[in-house]
Amino acid sequence: AIAAGQYGLASSLCDLALEWLDRQPTTAVTIRGRVAREWVQWRRGRGSARVAEGFRTLIDDAARLAPETVAATALAGADAALVRAAWPEAMSLARRAADAAEGRDAMLAAAALRHGEAEYAERPGAGLTRLRDAVAKGERAGDTGLRALGALTLGTALSRDAVSAEADALLTRALELARDAHDTALTAAISQSLGILRGRQGAALESRQWLGDAERLFTTLEDEPGRVVTVLQGARLLRDQGAREEAHRQFAAAARRAKEIDLAWVEMAALAGSALSNGGAASEEGQERWQRTSALIADARPDWWFPGRELVDAFAVQVALAGGQSGAAFDLFLRARRRAEELDPWGAAWLVAECAPALETAGIRSLASTRREAADQVKRRGFAALAGALN
Repeated sequence: AIAAGQYGLASSLCDLALEWLDRQPTTAVTIRGRVAREWVQWRRGRGSARVAEGFRTLIDDAARLAPETVAATALAGADAALVRAAWPEAMSLARRAADAAEGRDAMLAAAALRHGEAEYAERPGAGLTRLRDAVAKGERAGDTGLRALGALTLGTALSRDAVSAEADALLTRALELARDAHDTALTAAISQSLGILRGRQGAALESRQWLGDAERLFTTLEDEPGRVVTVLQGARLLRDQGAREEAHRQFAAAARRAKEIDLAWVEMAALAGSALSNGGAASEEGQERWQRTSALIADARPDWWFPGRELVDAFAVQVALAGGQSGAAFDLFLRARRRAEELDPWGAAWLVAECAPALETAGIRSLASTRREAADQVKRRGFAALAGALN
């Protein structure tokens, strides 16, 4: 039922099976059933903190069983950590899966993919090397679903750095493989990545179509993390196209649902996007959103990067400007841009396009050279959607 994308049915079947299995001694079958139930409940909207704790308990219970069971459990936990943008936890779980999967090529490739994706989020150079190696391992393993996941993961990583022919080809191939495997969940994730890539290329209509496909598929699957991330990305596209009122509504909807399922990074990005789209940092609503965002950031690791971090950084600049602290705003901008240039070139260029006009209006020295640098990067990396905002 999970493979077929019938998460509601899978949840009911897991409950029925575990009514009997939980009365028996813990076995590999019991653990697999509990992992499946935890995974389905997570995708259907169970809070992320509870999910993380659930997988930790399952991994401890699996440690007494066969290594293959440990590896499968750790891989599921790594998937959940990746969706939460908990990069160190995802790397740790992927390493544990790899240690337990010794000799099992498909599992080793799957663990390397998770490790590479998390590492790329914080150390792109090392992460890219690991991802390419993992994709090669997946190709040798021969599993169609794993090959599709490898192409998706590498293509998505590359598209963060630039709109390139390789990223496009990888995502297109991933879609073909996922459809061949009849994997609806992978098809939804690939559609989301293609929507983001097309948006950065400046193909807004095609981007909306891909994101619409992704949202419909995630909704059909009852996959709440996937759906809410897609809603966030759709709101970003709307705002960048100038449809601020509609973007505001969509950001607000994403923030509400992300809070309900305890997906902190999505809530932060959506709160910031909502405030930037309607009312600004000086409004009462903007201040409330900044207080909530600040509380979430305070509980996180310093300099935590996640998709959409530039929205939060831009909002922080706007809050400082609204408070008359132009010097502090400029410092925030410089630090955020420097970090983004290392981790997320699109985010770095977007920050310049978003913040430079407001900083100059506030009396900061001309940022003409900064704009030119960003414009050169946009041209070189193929981020056509930002070209007009930087000229």
